[in-house]
Amino acid sequence: GGVEHPDHYINPTVLTGMTTEMQIEQEETFGPVACIARFSD
Repeated sequence: GGVEHPDHYINPTVLTGMTTEMQIEQEETFGPVACIARFSD
């Protein structure tokens, strides 16, 4: 195991209303992030 650094902690985050034009939807995210987007069936 590694050393824990409490000052470097990122809380889990949920982003809603995402579109395919947004940078976070086009690039790989390293962290506890969930992007939620609507789409038609």
